Amino acid sequence: MANKKNEVSRGKHATTLPSPLDDNTGDSKKNLKGLPEVEQDVSVSLELPEVSKTVKKAAEKKKADTSDDQTKPKKTKKQAVNETEDIKQANNKTDDLEEDADIEDVDVLAIDDLLEEDKPKKEKKAKKTKKSKKDKKADEAKVSDEDKEEESEESFDEDDNEEQEDDEAAEESEESDSDSFDLETLIPPKHSDAEIADKKKKRKKTFKILGIVFASIFGLVLVLYGIGFVVFLERFCPNTTMGDLDLSMKSRAEAEQIIDEKISQYTLKASGLGLDFSYSVEDISLNWDKQDIVENALHKKRPWKWVIDIFREHDVSDTLEVEYAQDKLSKTVTEAVATHNETATLPINATIAYSDENDAFQIVDEAFGTAIDSNSVITAIDNSIHLLQEELVLSETELVYPLVGADSEVVKNACSSANQILKSRLNLTLAETTVKELVPDDIAPWVVLKDDYSIDLNEELISLWVEDFADQCDTIGAERTYTRPDGKEVTVSGGSYGWEIDGDALRDLILANIRSGQAQTFAIPALQEGTGFGELGGRDWGNRYIDIDISEQYARFYDHDGSIIWEADVVTGKPYGGNSTPRGVWMINTKQSPSQLIGAPLPGEKEPEYRTWVKFWMPFVGNSIGLHDATWQAAFGGERYRNGYGSHGCVNLSYGKAESLYYLVEVGDVVISHD
Repeated sequence: MANKKNEVSRGKHATTLPSPLDDNTGDSKKNLKGLPEVEQDVSVSLELPEVSKTVKKAAEKKKADTSDDQTKPKKTKKQAVNETEDIKQANNKTDDLEEDADIEDVDVLAIDDLLEEDKPKKEKKAKKTKKSKKDKKADEAKVSDEDKEEESEESFDEDDNEEQEDDEAAEESEESDSDSFDLETLIPPKHSDAEIADKKKKRKKTFKILGIVFASIFGLVLVLYGIGFVVFLERFCPNTTMGDLDLSMKSRAEAEQIIDEKISQYTLKASGLGLDFSYSVEDISLNWDKQDIVENALHKKRPWKWVIDIFREHDVSDTLEVEYAQDKLSKTVTEAVATHNETATLPINATIAYSDENDAFQIVDEAFGTAIDSNSVITAIDNSIHLLQEELVLSETELVYPLVGADSEVVKNACSSANQILKSRLNLTLAETTVKELVPDDIAPWVVLKDDYSIDLNEELISLWVEDFADQCDTIGAERTYTRPDGKEVTVSGGSYGWEIDGDALRDLILANIRSGQAQTFAIPALQEGTGFGELGGRDWGNRYIDIDISEQYARFYDHDGSIIWEADVVTGKPYGGNSTPRGVWMINTKQSPSQLIGAPLPGEKEPEYRTWVKFWMPFVGNSIGLHDATWQAAFGGERYRNGYGSHGCVNLSYGKAESLYYLVEVGDVVISHD
C-alpha cells in the first residue's frame, strides 16, 4: 500500500530515486522503506557522501546505545541529555548539507502527497517515542543505590524539571525523524536538451504568427481610416442638423438641394400672448446663398477625426445665413404689440408684505403682467427665421419683465429695515397700568415701502390711530361699569372726573420710539389724570372712593385697601323739579368749615331761594353740590328724599357723620353717585 501511494506520475516518464542515505546499512534501508519506485528513460542519482556518513554514524551509535540499555544499568539524567544533544547536532548538520544540494525541478505535487502519507507515520512514531520515555522512567526507578545517591546530589530544581526535559527530548526526537524524512523527498528529473530545444522552437513559431496577425489588423485599420477620411471630406457626419434640417451623411450637392427647397417654401407662423403673425419668403424679402451655407458648414467638420465624430451630434445651424427686410418686420410687430398693450396689465415688481402668521415682513416675488415687450418678440422672430423654424410660440420670455426681482439686494434690505421697526414693541400705561401694548400687528400698517425701496412711517395713519386710542382712554363723562366690593354691579356715566389724553404728545412719542426699533414702556401723556385705571370702558379710579347709592340712600367710603372706613344713611336731592342729585363720577373739589350755602333765585325773583350755614362743606360738583351736615333733617335714609324731604341736590348727612367724614376725606378723592 505504501509503494502505491507514493507513485507519482509525470507524463510519460517515471523515475526511481535512490535515497541519499543508501549505504547498504540496515538502518538506511529501513529509512528508505516506502519510497516510490517508478520507471523513466533517464535516471538521476544524487550522492551525498557526507550526509550518509553522518546519518550512518548516528544510527550505529543509537543501535549500540539500545543494546547497551538492555545490559547496562540506567544512565544518569545528565548523560541522557548529552546524548540527545549529540543526535540533534548530527541532524542539524544533515540539514545544512541538504540545503547545499542543487535540487532542480522538484515535483511539488509528489512531495505534498508523500508528506500527507507520512503524517500518520510521524504521529505514530511520536506516540512510540513518548511511550519509550515512560518505560525509561519506570526503569530509572529501579536503579541501584549508587545511582540514587548520585541523583540525590542534584539540585531540587533538576528534579522538578525532569518531566519537562523528557518532553523536550521527545520533541527533539520527532524533529530528528522529520529531518530524516526531508532527505527522502523525490527529486524530479531535469528536461533533456532535445525537449528544451523543441519548446523554444514552438515558442518562436507562435510569436511569428502573432506578429503577422497584428500587422494585418493594423494595416486593415489604416485602410479603413483612409477610406473614412476621403468619404467625410465632402460629406456630413451622422447626426448633423442645421435648424430643422437633417444633413446626416449628405454630400455637398445633396445638402445644397435640401437647403434650397426648404428656404424657397419657407413660411413662419408666430402666435401666443394674444398675437398672431404669418410671414412668407415674399413678405420679408428673404434671400440666401446655398453654396456659401454648405461651404461654411463643411469647414466646421474635422475629417481626420471622423472615427470619433460619427458617434457625436453636430449642430451647424450657425452657418445658416439669410437676409430679409428687417425694417418691414419690425414695423408690423411694433404696431401689433402697441395695440395689445393698451389693455394689458403691467408687471409688478417684487415687494414686501406683512405676514400675520409669522409676525414679520416677507418678500413677495415679482409678477408678470400681460404687457408684451416688442423688442423681445422681434428677436424671437429673427432667431426663428435664421433657423428656418416654421412655427414660433410666444411665451412669458416675451413679456415685459419686472424691474425689481425678489433676489434684489434693495428688496432684501427693505425687508430687514421693516422688521427692525417691528422690534419696537411699545407698552403704553396709565397710572402704571398697561392700557395698550403696540405689537407687530399694530405697527405693520404704519410701515411704508417707498418707490426707492427705503422704509418710512405713515404719520397720517399713526395720527388717526392715536386719535381713536385717545377717545377710548378719555374717561371724563364716559360710561363705566364696575363691581362694588359688596358685589353690586354698577354702570355710571357723567361727572367731571377721569382721564384726558394729550393726543399730539402721544403721536410724537410713538413716532420717536418706533424709529428707535427698541421695546420700551412709557406713560401716556395726559391733560388730566385720574387716580387709577383698570381697563378701557371700565373702572378708572383706585380703591379709595366715596360711593353714594341713591337708590339705597346710603353712602360708603372705601379706603386704599378696599375696606369701608366710613358709612352713613343719607338724604339726596328731590327726584323732581330739577333738584335730583347729579349722577356720575366726581371728585372732592375743596373742603370748607363753616360755609354758607346759597340757593339760586326762584323764577322772577332776585334774592336767592335760601341762605343756610353748615359746619362741614365738601363739594364735588363745582362748588354747588356736595356733602354737608343737615341738622334740619329729622332722619336720614329710606324714602324721605321722595316724600318731600329731599334736598336741592346735595347729600345731607347727620352732624356726627358729616364731621367724621370731613376729617377723613381729602381734596381729589373720587365721589361716585349712582342709582
